[in-house]
Amino acid sequence: MSEDVAKLGSRRHAPILPRGEAREGALFMVMAIICALACLSALGARAAYRAADNWTTALSGSMTVQLKTSEDSFEKASALQNAEDTLRKMPGIIKAKGIDKVRAGELLEPWFGKGPLPEDLPLPSLIELQVDPAKAPSPQRLEKALRNAGLEPQVDDHKKWAGSVSNAASALRLGALGVLALLAAAAAATVSFAARAGLEARRDIVEALHLVGAQDRYISRLFEHRFLGLGVRAGVTGAFLAIAGTLGVLFWLQKSGATHLLVGEIPLQPADFGILALTPLMAGLIGMGTARLSVMAALKKLD
Repeated sequence: MSEDVAKLGSRRHAPILPRGEAREGALFMVMAIICALACLSALGARAAYRAADNWTTALSGSMTVQLKTSEDSFEKASALQNAEDTLRKMPGIIKAKGIDKVRAGELLEPWFGKGPLPEDLPLPSLIELQVDPAKAPSPQRLEKALRNAGLEPQVDDHKKWAGSVSNAASALRLGALGVLALLAAAAAATVSFAARAGLEARRDIVEALHLVGAQDRYISRLFEHRFLGLGVRAGVTGAFLAIAGTLGVLFWLQKSGATHLLVGEIPLQPADFGILALTPLMAGLIGMGTARLSVMAALKKLD
């Protein structure tokens, strides 16, 4: 009997799992699409998280001062100069620069487009502050110093915005992990169905293997090897599809002029290639592990 089993095992995938079946092609495409979606989800979450981290870092190192002044241009300019001189003398302030009409036009360009702003557009008297995060003065201290200089200030340290961005990034990361878990479950369910269907379709061959002395573990390994290879191939294909999708999104952002939102965050980084490299391995392990559990459970019922 052992010689018969050896002959049957001389070709791992025959006769119980012949190659080239139509159902395997469909399964491969489903697995590849699932892997591509998983990669895009992970890469998108990483890009958004990097953007949020950069925005939070920028916000933590900056403040904005708004001055209450009249509409008289001379009074506005005098108040801004007075505020700049006062702020530059304070410890922790790296840079204090009033926002003139040119700078305001740059900030409002996404809404008003390129070109000069309308002459009658009312603009507040604002000062951009670049501060040392480790030695940043409190908004109350800045307001007190400016009031002592005869000004009416309102200081925004951007903590509210930084907190909102950080919370949004955390929610996005949790959402991406949830999507990845759902996709892994979908891949496992697909493999389980395919393995059970393949086993059921060849019940007579399985029974013959049992008769000549083959153990359940031997039969299970045939399925494990098949779905391991299929998972790895699907993972590689899915990774390439994800790269193509990422490049397509970047191209669309550049064409649509929306690169100011995510520019510098979309292009792949070394850690992203690590995610892409792990995808075939994870897909193969999911395929192999699910096939083993499904086939062993089905074989026990057959026994």
